[in-house]
Amino acid sequence: MPNPKAQPFTKYGLSWLPNTSALDIEFEIIAQTDEWRKANGLTLFDHYKAAQCIIWPDHDIHRWSELALRSMVENEVCIFMGSGDSNKTYSMAKFVLVDWWCRPEKAIWLVSSTELRGAELRIWGVLKQLFNQGRDLHPHLRGAVLESAHAITTESTCNDNSEGRLLTQGIVFVPCKVGNTWKGLSSYIGVKPQPGGRLGHCGDEVASMHPSFTDAYANWMGKAEGAFKGIMSGNPFDTDDTLCRAAE
Repeated sequence: MPNPKAQPFTKYGLSWLPNTSALDIEFEIIAQTDEWRKANGLTLFDHYKAAQCIIWPDHDIHRWSELALRSMVENEVCIFMGSGDSNKTYSMAKFVLVDWWCRPEKAIWLVSSTELRGAELRIWGVLKQLFNQGRDLHPHLRGAVLESAHAITTESTCNDNSEGRLLTQGIVFVPCKVGNTWKGLSSYIGVKPQPGGRLGHCGDEVASMHPSFTDAYANWMGKAEGAFKGIMSGNPFDTDDTLCRAAE
């Protein structure tokens, strides 16, 4: 419960309203512009790391997890290659959730993998696991899991279902293979961030994707500062596979 006697306080050299939580402070700083952070002597990586430590305090922090996080924070597009159990999926999923929680009304993340059943055991299952863990410790975190839509969103609907949810913000799973047909991301090339918002893509098992998988990136990259963030990962099996081509 908020403390009615709480007073404004200072952290990171900034003044905060009474009862502002440590996590909300990190979210507010992350959601600001690079110019604002530079003016206040703040480094974006430090606050993503601090937010992750608050949300998942039992998770290990080590040099590889820090390298992965720093790479995602500092680059518009980041690609991870490595063997199984090298923490690629968890690193991506934690970044996606924190990034969305900082701006839940202005960000949409597309999360892709080969097909839904496999993704439930990999990236989509990990995202839901981390989402539930975060909400257990911090119930005020935004969003709800919509199993039918394969999405995590803040969008609401009316009780009689006469109006549907508009998934213009949130974290949405995109299967790139339906049956024996590769769909890729072609249906999402026209997706754009909201004004002042973020469009993100997190691709798992990219080495197994059709070569046309990355075509959408040509339309997404190079927009306004911070408007797009792309992350891809997988276990490469050939220097000519889709993941290696994307990295090159």
